[in-house]
Amino acid sequence: MPFRYYTVSSEHAHFIMIDSSSIIFDVEQQKWLSDVYQKLNDQNDGKWLILVSHHPLEYYGPRRMKTAPEWHKYQFTLPSKGIVFREPIILKPNQRDDYFTAHEYVGILTIGGLIKFILEQNAYKFDAVLSAHEHSMVISDIQMNFSGGQQTGSIMQIISGGGGAPLNVVDKGVDPTTRLLFAKKEHGYVHLSITKDQLKFHNVYITKPYHSRWFFNKNKTEAERNDYRDNIVTVEKSYKNQEPKTNYSE
Repeated sequence: MPFRYYTVSSEHAHFIMIDSSSIIFDVEQQKWLSDVYQKLNDQNDGKWLILVSHHPLEYYGPRRMKTAPEWHKYQFTLPSKGIVFREPIILKPNQRDDYFTAHEYVGILTIGGLIKFILEQNAYKFDAVLSAHEHSMVISDIQMNFSGGQQTGSIMQIISGGGGAPLNVVDKGVDPTTRLLFAKKEHGYVHLSITKDQLKFHNVYITKPYHSRWFFNKNKTEAERNDYRDNIVTVEKSYKNQEPKTNYSE
């Protein structure tokens, strides 16, 4: 990676890569995120806006059962940069030197939960979040409460964490505001292709003779959201007993 956090744009999408291990401590990174999100959002060029974060906004494996703050293990110092990460320091919306107090996010124990808090408070309305951290393959539709609950919305979260480490059991008892669309305890990877109006995700499993794919349309209706689970199951069944494709030309 060229930097700890940066952006990349393609023909149909803008990708904002954050350093999720440090952003909750790193005021400068939060200011950068605010500036770059505003700049790309103001362009209004019709491109997808995608956040890339190692930590997902919501966890579905053992990590979601934590009883102590996850960020304790990320507390460290970078003397050469003058950076000390001790406790979360989260900027208030549209502020450069005013912060939320700890009691305002008390009970949020995960790194991803605090990143979600940042997105909601600042009304950062990404189309999708690409992440890992959980050792499984998961697609979910997460309810978001933007601007302190004044606006509601949702964000599609894609977890591709089945690279090679021991796999996590996926806990189906997720937050009731989350629609868990797809979950596999499998080693594999996700192939993403993007058009102007559609994201296409192709889940390829390393040890199974089938794969699955699904799509996410822009300006989707609630009916389309409700159809996702059935669409995914149907497509996956149609690929059973076939070799995964290696040429993604579509």
